This record gives sequence, C-alpha cells and structure tokens, in this order.
Amino acid sequence: MKPELVLHAGLAPTDGPMLHRAFERLRPQLRRRGVACVSPPAFRNVADLAAAVAAERRATRRCRIVLVSFPTVALRRDLSAAQAPGRVAAAIAATGLDGPARISLTVQRPDRLYEHAYLDLVARGETRPPAAVLPGVPDLAELADRIAALPAVQGVTVRPWELVGAGAVAYVDDLLGLVGLRGELDLRRLARKFTPGRRYAAAAVPVATALLPLATTDEQRADIRRYVLTHFRAGADADTRFLADDERAALLAAHRESNRDLLRRYRPDLPADAYEDDAGTAALGRHLAPIELVWPPPRNSRPDLARRVKKRVYRRWRRLTAAS
Repeated sequence: MKPELVLHAGLAPTDGPMLHRAFERLRPQLRRRGVACVSPPAFRNVADLAAAVAAERRATRRCRIVLVSFPTVALRRDLSAAQAPGRVAAAIAATGLDGPARISLTVQRPDRLYEHAYLDLVARGETRPPAAVLPGVPDLAELADRIAALPAVQGVTVRPWELVGAGAVAYVDDLLGLVGLRGELDLRRLARKFTPGRRYAAAAVPVATALLPLATTDEQRADIRRYVLTHFRAGADADTRFLADDERAALLAAHRESNRDLLRRYRPDLPADAYEDDAGTAALGRHLAPIELVWPPPRNSRPDLARRVKKRVYRRWRRLTAAS
C-alpha cells in the first residue's frame, strides 16, 4: 500500500527555509516513525521530485506518510495565484503516489505578505519599485478554495505564518501534528541557532537598489547582499514595514471580508478578525504554547554527555586527519 501524501505549500517568503532546516535536523526521528520528509535541497523543481521521494522512501522504515515541503508551488515570489492550483496538482502528480493528498497552506496578512515578498525580491537582486514587480495581493480565501477543489486534494489545512510568534520550535511542532507527531519528537535538536530566519529591513531597500546595479559579477552581487543583510538586517517585525498608513489601511479594507471568510471556514479555532489590525494579528502568536529548550543542556545530563562525546570524537578526527 502506498503511503499518504502531505504537501506543505504556501507563500514563498514565509516558513519554507525555516521548516527545511528543522526537517534536516529531525530527519532521523521522522524516518524511524515512518515519515519520509522531502524538502530542498533534496530537489529544486517538480522534475526532480519523484527521484527525491523515491530515495527518501527507501531510507524510511515502514513508510506510512510522505511529507513534501515545497512552499513555492502555491504562491511564487511575484504573488501570482492564477496558476497556483495547477502547480499544486503538478507537484502531487510528480510524487508518483496514488490517492488524494492533504495540503498545508501557509498564509499571511495581506499587507505583510506584500512587504515581505518585495524585501525577499530585493534580497535576490531586484531593483525595481514594488508596483513594478508585484501586481497585488491574491485573495487568500479564493486561493484555498481553488486548491481544495482539485480532484487530487483531500483537504486543506490553513496555517497562518503569524503563529510563529509563539516561537519557531512551537511552530514546527504544530506542523508535525499534520503527520500525527505533535509532541512526539525530541525537539532538542532545534534548541541551538534555530530562528524564523533573517530578512532585510525596509531601510535596506535604497541601499541594495543603489549598490546592486554597480556589481558586474555574481561574486560581487553576493558580496553586496551579504553586506546589506549584515548591516541592514531586520531586528524586529516592525523593521520590515515600508507601506504608508493609508496604503496599508486600503489593502486591509480590500481584503477584510475575504480574510474573515478564510479564517472562519478553514481555521474556526482562530479569531475571524485576526487579520484586521495589528492587535488581532499579534494575538495569533499567543495561540500556540511556547516550547522552551535549554541550551546548552544541564551539565552531566544525557544530552550534555552526548554533546561532549561528539566534540571529543570530532577533535580526535581533526587531529588524525591533520597528522595524515
């Protein structure tokens, strides 16, 4: 019997890189529990997905679920949603698994999605203004409905990106509930250097757009991006805001009914008005219970002893390789 397919899709500039780092650290535990987790860099496009799924299934004991994390199949970096259902259907077909799939769809408040999407484009070398590269923000309720209507889709679970306010570890643990492993894994592998990720601040936009046209090689462009990210990194969520107050209000008003409909039908456990103002959106970060992981672990505890053994083995390996 072929395993069940769970496809994590959604918004390109939200949770993809963070989840991919988490899956990489938790992969041995997932494999032991029958979950084959496939995410970049194991594949880069739909054409490579079948081979990546097959390889991970071979490495998974008694594979019962295939979890594919491919966020950009739903909304690419230009926020175009017209072809999103087709991309989701193509990704499902490329896995080679029969039967309907469950979709985890990441969403974000429209104005913050617009700002984060543009900053993500700037980080990748975009120098044009937002209006020239982003046609607008899609109707998220319509997007979820169109994906749910696909014959190959069994159901859609909407997950607001703002849930990460409870912490990156709590956000990952909540996602693992889709495969029946919420609260079941040892998440201490996520205790060190695991955050939602780095993002340009709004102040980085004029600097990046002024310097990037001066670069003539890929190496120079990469150096400029590292420099801008180092000195103009967003320390808080407020640092990424660049829309004027009237533009933000108009954008939220235009999507108010759609956002209410989305949360009312797909997430009845969350307030329907959560995307109407900053206070309601911030409250989403208190929906999940935070998970505190101590690092470094207490001295002489089992995690501490294992960490010290690994360090000794690594030092010895370095000495042996240096001597040879």
